Amino acid sequence: AKEDGDKPGLEAMLQKVLQLYAAKVLSKRSYAYR
Repeated sequence: AKEDGDKPGLEAMLQKVLQLYAAKVLSKRSYAYR
């Protein structure tokens, strides 16, 4: 039960981190293209 509860939390955190990282990369790319 413990692992089942931790996994979703980790996945959610990873998704948030990936989204933030992607946003930073996209913003950097847009600035570079400008």
